[in-house]
Amino acid sequence: LAAKEAADKKAAEAKALAAKEAADKKAAEAKALAAKEAADKKAVEAKALAAKEAADKKAAEAKAVAKNKKEQKSSPNYITSYELCQFQFDNLNSVYFDFKKSYVNAKIANEVDKLIKIMKRCPNIVAIISSHTDSRSSAEFNLRLSQRRSDAIVQYILRNSNISPKRIKAVGYGESRPRNKCVDGVWCSEAEHKVNRRTQFETAN
Repeated sequence: LAAKEAADKKAAEAKALAAKEAADKKAAEAKALAAKEAADKKAVEAKALAAKEAADKKAAEAKAVAKNKKEQKSSPNYITSYELCQFQFDNLNSVYFDFKKSYVNAKIANEVDKLIKIMKRCPNIVAIISSHTDSRSSAEFNLRLSQRRSDAIVQYILRNSNISPKRIKAVGYGESRPRNKCVDGVWCSEAEHKVNRRTQFETAN
């Protein structure tokens, strides 16, 4: 009997211990789950807060930009983006080809690169490339030469940018629009002839 009682007591203690361990394990799991849920909730809240702060910052920046634009427009010195583009275009230098040549050399390329930058910044600008020659050679030859010069610049632009060919017009005037006295039958120095060998950049807008 004593042995049976001892065995029953031992079994009861083992059962109680197992129940306690199970309860402890369950409590630990519940605590871990609660901690995870709390951490997840905190992470979601932090993410939402960060998103709100970013949105607020963006809205504030947009408001500041709008305010700045409004203040600029009210200024007597305000100019539109189109006017700025036109101003930059008008300040491009004419380029000068060598006698009887239509090759885009480094000096010409340098100025055309400026034109490319302006056209990229000003997507509504349509450029007209107008080339001229001096009066030496025949009028027919010079007309073809001037057109080749304008075409050479257009090809340079297309090779060195993604600007649409629809935004560039090439025109050749030959010797028909001299800037000085150097017409057929009039002696002129090389420097005077060079003045007429210009290519100009204009806008069609």
